[in-house]
Parts: sequence; structure tokens; C-alpha cells
Amino acid sequence: VWVVSTASLITSSPLIFQEYLYVTNSNSVYAINKLNGRIKYTIKAPVVSSPVISSDGKILIAGDVTGKVYGCNARDGKIIWTYKTAAGIYSSPAISNDDKTVVFGSDDKYIYALNVNTGTFKWKTQTKSTVRSSPALSSSNVYIGSGFGDGNLYCLKLSDGKIKWKYQTGSGIRSSPSISSDNSKVFVGSSDNYIYAIDAFSSKLIWKVKTDADVESSPTISTDGSMIYQGSNDGNIYAIEILTGKTRWRYSVKNAISSSIALSRGGEIMFFGANENIYSIGSGRLNQYGEFQQDESVNVEL
Repeated sequence: VWVVSTASLITSSPLIFQEYLYVTNSNSVYAINKLNGRIKYTIKAPVVSSPVISSDGKILIAGDVTGKVYGCNARDGKIIWTYKTAAGIYSSPAISNDDKTVVFGSDDKYIYALNVNTGTFKWKTQTKSTVRSSPALSSSNVYIGSGFGDGNLYCLKLSDGKIKWKYQTGSGIRSSPSISSDNSKVFVGSSDNYIYAIDAFSSKLIWKVKTDADVESSPTISTDGSMIYQGSNDGNIYAIEILTGKTRWRYSVKNAISSSIALSRGGEIMFFGANENIYSIGSGRLNQYGEFQQDESVNVEL
């Protein structure tokens, strides 16, 4: 067990790549050895969203609140290239499967695509609002939501950014989409209190599930691909059957849930944050961090 103090609020979900953990606060990006907690390097930049690393482990990319995007050597943190947008970046970037393109949203109402290795501009697509949703990429498409005053889930061509379709929800989208394992469905939450399943090819609504508050967190797909788990600001976790949209169960923690759910490797336990607590739900029982129940135990491979 180790603890690293960054002297400022941690603002993003951690990224784990090989032996290192990457986290951000309002001042820096940290690369930390996940075994012993030693800081390998820091990148001084006001980054609040999660960084991303190319699959070959060479390039780390992050955007900051001034609108600047950094492409860095993932091994030593040295900046290779930068690109400037017209407003702050709160969207976490995503890299295509071939490691050639990075996509992200900006508060200047555009969705951008750059060359991963050089930062060279590829395309940008305008929306009607700020874009704080993070993109989900398939081999050919980009799925991303836009904020208040727009409220659309966009499907763009990864190659040129052209809009293939868009689906209008009832309010802004801050949730980041998830794609089903067969690439046929896209799931996203909206501030209109609904969780949506959209046909990835036709943009038709498959189903939607109403919650009692806005949905900021991103949907998590179960390891067997049959369920999605989604938190809502109504304080509930919803377990929804992908095929039918039926809510199989919901669990209340009485605090808004804006963080996304992480699953253990076997998928039998889920972890999430709400308010100041970290929760785990497994085998129908709840442990609140700091108040562990010892009457039974579950062995989990993380």
C-alpha cells in the first residue's frame, strides 16, 4: 500500500498502462510506478481530464483547461508537440485502434482529430454547445455527446469528421458513450434523466430508461456483454439488460453518482465513487470504504 500526495485535487480517472499509473490534477500530469508509488515524472500543465496513451506505449496525450493539447513521450514526459484550441478541454482524448488519430472535444464547441505522432490537424466538426463528453471510437466511427443547448449524440466518420447521424436527447450530454462488443449499439446518459441505447447504424432508438435525476456518468458494459451498469445523480446504480432495456435491479447509495463504474477482472464486483465515499458491490452486498463487513469474503482478481 502506498500514498502519493499531489498537493491538489485529483480531477480525473486514473489511467493504468503497463507498470505505471497516470493521474492529473489542476497543475500536472503524474506518471507513478503502480507497485511502489514512486513518481517517474510530472508534466506541468493544468490538465483536469484523463490522459490517453497509444497502444505501443510511445505517446501520451492530454488536453488542458486553456485549450492546449500535449503530445508527450510516454517514457520520460518530454513534450513532442502541442496544439491549441479556442477554449478549455475537459473531454478526455481517445486514440484510434491503429494509433494514427486522436479525437477529443473542446469548450469551443468543436470535436477535433489530430495525428497522434505529430499533432498535425486532421479535421474538426462543429456542434452547438461545449463538448465535455469523451469520445468512444470504433474502427470507422466516432461517438460523442454535446452539452446544453445541443444535446445530440453524434456519430462521425473517423476518417474525415463528417456527420453520419445525430440523435437528439432532451438535454445536454456530459456522459461519455460506450459501444457494445459487436459495435451495433451505443449507450449514453443525458441530463434529461434518461439512459439511452441507440442503433449504431441507423441512429434509431432501441430503448431508454428513466432515472430520477441527470445522468453524468458513463455506462459500463458487463464482461459477458449482456448488461450495462449506469450511475445516476439520483443516487442509484442501474443494472439494465442490453437486449430488452429492462432494469434488472437498482441499488441506492443516497448520493449522486457521477463517476463511472469499474469492474473487477472477472466482473463479479463493481467499484464506484459517490460523494466522499468509494463503494464496492458484490454478491448482492455493499461495502462502504472504511466500513467493511467481515462476515463473508470475496476473492477478486483486479
